[in-house]
Amino acid sequence: MALDAFSREIYSYDKSVSMFENEQRFLKNLKRDCVNFGSKKYDEILTPFEYLETYPKDVAFYFLRKNIKQICYYGISMSFKYLDKHLPSESEKLVADFVSSCLKNEKKFLGCENFNKAAPLYDVSVLLGSFCSKRSLELFKAINCKYKQLKINECKYHIDAGSPVQTCPLYLNIKLEIKELHKVYFQSGCRLKWRPPYCISKAQLE
Repeated sequence: MALDAFSREIYSYDKSVSMFENEQRFLKNLKRDCVNFGSKKYDEILTPFEYLETYPKDVAFYFLRKNIKQICYYGISMSFKYLDKHLPSESEKLVADFVSSCLKNEKKFLGCENFNKAAPLYDVSVLLGSFCSKRSLELFKAINCKYKQLKINECKYHIDAGSPVQTCPLYLNIKLEIKELHKVYFQSGCRLKWRPPYCISKAQLE
């Protein structure tokens, strides 16, 4: 599919221009995904992901690693989904550093701003599962505990009223979502053994 001149100038990779210019296009495209959440506007030919696919993976990884601290969560997620199995060791280290920082509530990464919502935690569970390593599994367990906190908070008004969380009408569904989040991590066929963290043990959820 041919790209129109405007879109090519703004978002897509072009080896005839400088690396700096391509880097700015890369960042503009990812920033656009923070607003559009992967969809394209009526006057655009391609989605942000499709524009991202015009970048060689080595180049995309270089731009991502260099600028990851200023990229929103959805841009980071989209980039790693595009990179897939490319440079797995380097990608895992970059993801681990990002997730660890977010879990510590550090302010190093713009993408950490979305770690106060359940949907990004669900998404990052998929990302961590793609590496299927002891390190990524430990990080996922911490994500599972944070996910529990956010989901339980959906019963906040019930709890604030002095009622036990177990009597919240949403609780049974919430408990199931929390306990089964590990299936998202393991959905790519990872064969590591699953031992639930204490935060979602039976004693903590009953």
